Amino acid sequence: MPLHWLCYRHNNQISVVIEPGSSLIHARMRAALANLDEGEFTEGHELDRKWKVAKEMVGRRLSQGVVAPERPDTVTSFRELR
Repeated sequence: MPLHWLCYRHNNQISVVIEPGSSLIHARMRAALANLDEGEFTEGHELDRKWKVAKEMVGRRLSQGVVAPERPDTVTSFRELR
């Protein structure tokens, strides 16, 4: 199932949820059911399947992520928001 990058704004902070779904709407619904959709939804994108995302980062609300400049297809770090 494709992964989607969902962005939310809450209290002047941006958080990201990486959620699987057959469509953007499906991924947003899954995030809402898991209570990960705190704040105003601002944008969402289907991630290219060649991106490598650690399983620990899927299905969590995360702060700003960093993409390795030398490997733009690899997400290297996130900080989980609690």
